[in-house]
Amino acid sequence: MGGEGGAGERFALRLRELYEQAGSPGYDRLVRHGAAQRPAVELSPSSLSGWFSGVSVPSDPHRLRCVVELLERLATERGPVRRSLSARVWEERRLEAVRERRPRGRPRRGHADPGPVGDRDEEGCAGRPIGGFTDPYALEVHRAIAAPEHAREDLPELPVYVSRAHDERLRMAVARAVGGSGSLVSLVAASSTGKTRACWEAIRRLPADWRLWHPIDPGRPDAALADLPRVGPRTVVWLNEAQFYLLTADDTGEEVAAGLRELLRDPARGPVLVLATLWPEYWTALTGPGDEHAQARALLMGSDVSVPAAFAGVDLEALRVAATADPRLAKAMAEGRDGAVAQYLAGAPALLARFRNASAPLRVVIEAAMDARRLGHGPSVPWSFLEAAAEDYLTDDEWNEHAVAGWFENAMAAATARCPGAAVAPLTRMRPIHRERVDRAPVYRLADVLEQHGRRTRGALCPSSAFWEAALEHAHGPMDRHRLADAARARMRLDHAKALLGAVVSDTGDAVALDQLAILHEKAGDRAGAERLLHTVAEGNSHALARLATLREEAGDHAEAGRLIRAAAEAGHPDALGEMIERCDSAGDHEEAERLMRAAFNAGNPQAAHWLIDRRMRPAGDLAGAERLALTAAAAGHPYLLLVAAQAYEDAGGHADAERVAQAAAETGYPAVLTWLGSHRENSGKHEDAQRFLQTAAAAGHPEALWRLALLREQAGEHTDAERLVHAAAAAGNRRALKDLALLREQAGDHVGAERLAHAADELARARAIPELVDLRRRAGDRSGAERLLHAAAALGNGDALCELTKLRERAGDPAGAERLAYAAADAGTFLALVWLTRARHSAGDHAGAERLAYAAAEAGDADVLGQLAKMRDELGDRAGAERLAYAAACAGATHALEQLAMLREAAGDHAASERLARAAADAGNHHALRRVVELREGAAGGPLTDLMRHGLGE
Repeated sequence: MGGEGGAGERFALRLRELYEQAGSPGYDRLVRHGAAQRPAVELSPSSLSGWFSGVSVPSDPHRLRCVVELLERLATERGPVRRSLSARVWEERRLEAVRERRPRGRPRRGHADPGPVGDRDEEGCAGRPIGGFTDPYALEVHRAIAAPEHAREDLPELPVYVSRAHDERLRMAVARAVGGSGSLVSLVAASSTGKTRACWEAIRRLPADWRLWHPIDPGRPDAALADLPRVGPRTVVWLNEAQFYLLTADDTGEEVAAGLRELLRDPARGPVLVLATLWPEYWTALTGPGDEHAQARALLMGSDVSVPAAFAGVDLEALRVAATADPRLAKAMAEGRDGAVAQYLAGAPALLARFRNASAPLRVVIEAAMDARRLGHGPSVPWSFLEAAAEDYLTDDEWNEHAVAGWFENAMAAATARCPGAAVAPLTRMRPIHRERVDRAPVYRLADVLEQHGRRTRGALCPSSAFWEAALEHAHGPMDRHRLADAARARMRLDHAKALLGAVVSDTGDAVALDQLAILHEKAGDRAGAERLLHTVAEGNSHALARLATLREEAGDHAEAGRLIRAAAEAGHPDALGEMIERCDSAGDHEEAERLMRAAFNAGNPQAAHWLIDRRMRPAGDLAGAERLALTAAAAGHPYLLLVAAQAYEDAGGHADAERVAQAAAETGYPAVLTWLGSHRENSGKHEDAQRFLQTAAAAGHPEALWRLALLREQAGEHTDAERLVHAAAAAGNRRALKDLALLREQAGDHVGAERLAHAADELARARAIPELVDLRRRAGDRSGAERLLHAAAALGNGDALCELTKLRERAGDPAGAERLAYAAADAGTFLALVWLTRARHSAGDHAGAERLAYAAAEAGDADVLGQLAKMRDELGDRAGAERLAYAAACAGATHALEQLAMLREAAGDHAASERLARAAADAGNHHALRRVVELREGAAGGPLTDLMRHGLGE
């Protein structure tokens, strides 16, 4: 249990050590290495930065292994590798860190409150009959602008609706749901583009026997988690702004995602239609290669439907026709820019203009609200928070001019007044949901478009102490304080982080906050303070006991550490249980080891059972004992350990025993063991056995079994059945099945079948099949066939095809056509075309054009390209331009751009610039650069920068 900090800290420290032994290669090199693997391993600079800094932990062992293998190879080339770890040890360290981030048994906020009246019927079913929803604003559809100069009493409440391609996708989902097949549809686009309105129009097609459930109270994620088990058949789950449900500071979002996955795959509770809306940056955070949102990623992938930011082509023509009957549409068409009609109707241009041209008092109130939201506060921001924080946003001259009695009240009056051309105000007071809450301090919600603008323009700014002090005193609740504490910690405002975490611990006893607070005390050298803090809550608190054991072990007090480990294990701490299992089994007390193993299951640590099963098999060869333990694990909800037992039997020649274990696993709802056994037998030439096992696993819906069975059918010439099976595999979650069969058909000469499957793969599974099919045709010399396929796919809105056509237009000397296609690809949800075009323009010497495209990509939701362009400018010697672009990237969320430049300056010996950029990265929420500078410059000896890392940054 020894080591520096918690398991996450130790894991990050070891990973950083290996990274530095490898010569600190650029993140781009690691990303390229992952992309070159087969299958490709998705990595990104932001996820790598998170791993090395300890901000996040890899959830996927394959991604970690890919990175470690390259770093070990590079380190070996430079000399002997210090403290080399085996793959098994790396995986154990990773799992420890993952478990630490999501400890079990933490106090939860209660769910006794039944929610708003009407959330459930008399029988306790979630939601209300869909016919009862007649007010679109109750479901958070944006109010539209008025057209007072053309006021007419016969106008409907909402403007006339013009359907587009995404509406057809929604209609198909509704039709499938009515027919008995539920699904999730996630509309992804920037604020005020018509996402929620599209969902509203879609549900109006549902029969009267359907219900709608919109969980919002006592808080969105808690409301969802409380009533998910009560969702029944023929229910719409309405997740407007799904980030509030899935992107949480603790593990609630992951639990909601897991519950939704279970709901969608449970036939007894279907059909269910889940409708979600997300901004692109939230989609990226939840589905990218980061490692904190595995359940959310599994839930969302393949469900995205992009909503174009603007009307164009036939949609624009249809809008012109509709505008003849609705003056609001006519006004939006006449005054909106570049087809951005939905934004104009929702008042986005007017709100942004109001902010840009605001008086100083109004501006600082909005900025304080922007910072509260982007740094983690929930949507309900109290008046008192804004009042305490806003004054410090005024400059000295502004303060002298405006800080008179009543200035804040006047500013709030302006902020809550609707501005001309918008249906909402910058800040809207939120109505209390329950009568008993009417006496609470008023809370306000920032307009979506202003929140998004703040996230995209203020990311590199860290507020002053007044903001953090206001958060401590006036944040809406403990979860808001916890998220803000995380933001303060990431920005090296450690004193503020301690104060906020201390308030959370005092209010809730939250185990995660407690551990974070103890670690901050330890890093500051206050080990005694950390122990005092932990002792105050140690009784029955497994997390505090385990942390105390670590501190005592590090202090050399092994006897007390052992006693605390036992106490933590008895209290149910998963890691402590694992350690005690090893101690008992090594001492020959197998019965106690197995008792503790069962306790470890309940505490969420199946890895301890894996170790025990492996110990039974390897040295002792006790396969029957290993099987018994695996069956115990399966009964406790961890059937995957049966795979370990089946593999051991199969390797030892006990084929009948392996089959028996595989069947037992299938009966517990885990057919993956049968799939593995079928594949193993197929590779051994036992084709009949393979077919039998794969058919059984496929009948249970296992996606890999369906694909492998499809492959066997294809090889046998049974093409129709193979196609049926790959569609089933795709529906069950195998995103590659349709694409792989398409490529096989192409190689076999069945070009028509290949195209059909490739289109299905990209439509249903976002598998990027079209580019690979195009590549095969080009290699075969069929360039005309490749381009025909690209044009056909692009006409259907395929983003990958639009990317390829962008490259063709640019190379053909048609820059305007290339840009038009790149923007169309971004509208279709992929930024690769803008990224490629930015690089191409930079390489051609068109730096202004490259910069314009990079800013467009950032505005559309992908700021990484600004960071890449910053590095390219730096390589040309344009240091000022590089830093300007890196700051812009950080403002938009790509903080690794500043870290990258800081490391380049440090390597060049420009320590002042390196430290300045590293501090700027910390202000933006990425303290990894500062840590790396400290380690490179001062090492273990310490110094002023080491003290700074311990105690944090000031103003």
